[in-house]
Amino acid sequence: MNGLSRHANAIMAACAIITAATAVLAVAGIALQLRAADATSRAQSAREAYAAHLALAVANPAFAAPGNACGLIASAQGAAYTAYVDHLLYAAEQMVSVEIGWDATFQDALSPHATLLCSPGHENADSPALSLLLQGFRADICPDTPPCENLN
Repeated sequence: MNGLSRHANAIMAACAIITAATAVLAVAGIALQLRAADATSRAQSAREAYAAHLALAVANPAFAAPGNACGLIASAQGAAYTAYVDHLLYAAEQMVSVEIGWDATFQDALSPHATLLCSPGHENADSPALSLLLQGFRADICPDTPPCENLN
């Protein structure tokens, strides 16, 4: 017992260091868990947005593959069609922001809507990932696609 008394201050200091280190590791572990949970949540949300868009495409085949997009835009369904394409862009933005490898899928999905996407007034993107996707799309598709007239 005399040895413990003699080294009590050193033992208490070592215990304090171990306690502090454990607390720091716990905080780091919590931060990693929160980051992983956020990534999982964002990926799940992106998949849900894409699944919702696929359901929308099945329910609206005339919007999914318009024969005459310019005519559709000018029709009474023009606003609904534009909203459909906006929803596609939202799903694309969500997916390309959380997972690599979706660019080709969305390039194909955007192709039927080239006349709308290549028209003035539809150049903006809300995120860097979507902006990059649209830049590639426009560079490949828009030079060969005449835009719709009088959309603005």
